[in-house]
Amino acid sequence: MFGRKYSVPTSDLFATGNGALAFVRHTCDGKLGFNMGNGMYFAVGIPKLPDLVQKFNDIVQNIQTCRSAVNNVAELTLTEFRNRWSLWTLDPLLQRLTTPVSNKASDDPVIKRGQYNLMKQLAEMSFKMKMPNSCTHDQWEKTGDCRLKFTGLKILLGSTEAEDLYVQLKRCPAPKSGSLPAFAIVADGP
Repeated sequence: MFGRKYSVPTSDLFATGNGALAFVRHTCDGKLGFNMGNGMYFAVGIPKLPDLVQKFNDIVQNIQTCRSAVNNVAELTLTEFRNRWSLWTLDPLLQRLTTPVSNKASDDPVIKRGQYNLMKQLAEMSFKMKMPNSCTHDQWEKTGDCRLKFTGLKILLGSTEAEDLYVQLKRCPAPKSGSLPAFAIVADGP
């Protein structure tokens, strides 16, 4: 109508290449879809969403870098920024759920004052989740990839054949590495 054409994501968004069913998928180009199987799916494309989230990431990073400089704190590295402030990239959640938190992170005066209660509570947890080597905080920092496999669907569904659930998270490539990660939840079985 006004010179713009919206192209709806097709069922190709859910293609896995091996016949498995992708229930949920989000891509680095702004496509998001929910699949119920048998051709019933909902998919939407928001092409500027990754750019918007990346801009938000850049603003927050600049604010935190200035905050560190004003308070005479050591320069804020990209890793420290992601682990402390970048909730949308999953770095702080993976760090606090799977690895011991350093005193440096838990001594942050903002966390001590009570803001960001979720992160404070996660930092003070007495247990850490045992994650497979394919989805640890270190793995996420190095490769930007996290893969999980749940093999208990057969028992939960009372099935006679193996049914597995796969979850994959992948950091978007630069220059959108501060955007929402791509993710998929895929079921494999009869």
